[in-house]
Amino acid sequence: MRIGVFLISAFIVLLTILGFIAPFLTHHLIDANYLLTVIATAGALGGIAFAIYGWYSSRELPKMIDQKVNAQLESALARFNERLIKQQEAMQKVIASYQVSDTDRKIDLLQQAIDLDPTVYNALVSLGYVYWYDKDDFLAAEQCFQQDMEYHPDNYQAASDLAALYAHYNQLLSSLSWIRRTLELNPAAWKSVDEDTRFDAVRQKHFDDYEKLIKRAKSVRHGYDGLWGGK
Repeated sequence: MRIGVFLISAFIVLLTILGFIAPFLTHHLIDANYLLTVIATAGALGGIAFAIYGWYSSRELPKMIDQKVNAQLESALARFNERLIKQQEAMQKVIASYQVSDTDRKIDLLQQAIDLDPTVYNALVSLGYVYWYDKDDFLAAEQCFQQDMEYHPDNYQAASDLAALYAHYNQLLSSLSWIRRTLELNPAAWKSVDEDTRFDAVRQKHFDDYEKLIKRAKSVRHGYDGLWGGK
């Protein structure tokens, strides 16, 4: 459209210039009537040209908009389908890892799933448990659980996994902190937390703080904003 406006404007300017220089080429002087005629003619031609261009644009513009919108929709749909395929493939690899007994092969499958889609359900958590129980690699397990929390900040189960991991490696204050986070995300999880033997050392070492967290979670009925602000 910009090109069309430019061409019309250039055409009008060219006609105007020719109108001005024509008398000089024929050795005639420019009088006022001639000047007004040139200007009026240029204006009339410009008006006609822009009217025709406006009519054309009014017919073609909707088609251009439709084409652009359709192209954007097709591009978005292609990206969505590509993501969906990756998610499905990633989930298949996670499921396949459940059937594998070899630790390195399980790690490889889970890592492939994460590479395809780091947000895929349970991939990072499963990988964290492999590093924890099969490899006894605290740092790798911690990283997996923390990454899952980054992708799924409301995943109270991953928060509980981190609490259990810290308790297992005798980092009891960190464990207590993630128990708190677990119950902030889901106060109803207090029962499963309280029955989890992996937190026995936390209960023994930090009994009062632990009981305070459980008591707060149990008291929740209709929302819990503000309940976790105090000590």
